[in-house]
Amino acid sequence: MPAVTDHHNTTFFRLTAELTDVLERSLLQRAVDRLSTRYSQFYVQLAKTWSGWTLQPLPRPPLVEDDGPVPCKGADIHVPGTPLVRFRVRGAVLALEMSHVLSDGFGALVLLKDVLAEYLLLSPNEPYRPEEWVDSYVRNYRPGVAWPEPYAKAWRVPGERLPGPDYRASGVSMSAEKVRECASRFGLSITEYLASVQLGALEDLRLALGREAKSRRLPLTLMVPADLRRSFPSISLRNFSGVLLASLPWSQEPTPFDVICSRVRLALQTQKSPDQLSRQVARNVWAARFIGFHLLPRVLLNPLRRVFYGVFGESAITSHLSNLGAVELPPGVASFVRSLAFLPGASQRTGTNVGVVSYQGRLVLSFGSVLVSDALETSLLERLGAEGLEPLPCLLWP
Repeated sequence: MPAVTDHHNTTFFRLTAELTDVLERSLLQRAVDRLSTRYSQFYVQLAKTWSGWTLQPLPRPPLVEDDGPVPCKGADIHVPGTPLVRFRVRGAVLALEMSHVLSDGFGALVLLKDVLAEYLLLSPNEPYRPEEWVDSYVRNYRPGVAWPEPYAKAWRVPGERLPGPDYRASGVSMSAEKVRECASRFGLSITEYLASVQLGALEDLRLALGREAKSRRLPLTLMVPADLRRSFPSISLRNFSGVLLASLPWSQEPTPFDVICSRVRLALQTQKSPDQLSRQVARNVWAARFIGFHLLPRVLLNPLRRVFYGVFGESAITSHLSNLGAVELPPGVASFVRSLAFLPGASQRTGTNVGVVSYQGRLVLSFGSVLVSDALETSLLERLGAEGLEPLPCLLWP
């Protein structure tokens, strides 16, 4: 992943917690420092090697920063000394930003919970646990399993991109129970339902663009990350996620919503089977072990890594929906936390991505976009409104 990282695509995503009182920066720094042993493998920087990169400990735990106007940007992980996890503060809001080089939403959420508990002096400083840092891809690898087929190229949302350092973040809050009721009408989970709404909004946008869509009859493809810990036993805090894809073929007419729902459910349920996910595990392990990726110099390998990422990565994706699910905090911590939000990282290729998290009966849906136009966000909110939901502005973003 470092090979495809630049100032546009930083790999940082964000978890945000709004507390009941203004945060005291010195106490938060103390909490971060006290967790340095337990989370030593998160408190790291990137270092160059002959063929790629490795992770090295930081000389000291990351410093708590003031939150800026632009989330998930403002850091270049290729610069020595740049932490791959950041703690940013604005009033009563704590933002934890983590590079996907380190972990996924599961690992970041565990760290956020412990930082909050340590800050509130409600949690003992637990020791380092080796089992949390196991490479679960390698542990669950089965020799001889075939790779997934290469993904088909997907339609890309056209339009002017924001200047390099900019990233627009916005969001809405809804009743989680009402969203669940809407999903159940179509026999869907919340993730499947929101994925169907997002695919429908993308089709609305493409039809509205007409000739400007430049579609070349490419499909609309939504990527939904899958937490592989639900299919393979693991408590690892390192990256352990897969990819689920739901697509709509090119069409000159709008697809009925019930048809979209059926397509999404079939695609996601089929790809979530352990046999299908094992194929992704096999591909990832091969990429890590391939001897050619260790013998050639980094300057020659980087273009190959970008091609590999393009074929099996963002070229096959129109947009991205990531749902962390319903989060429960320990009772002592929950009484001090009003709301949570999850913002996916910036991507020039996909333009606008969506992050979802539920907490204390509210579902927060966050948009992260590098597009000047907010047409996709508008279309998605219109569809949610038409479904009888009442999205309210979320004030967690600067």
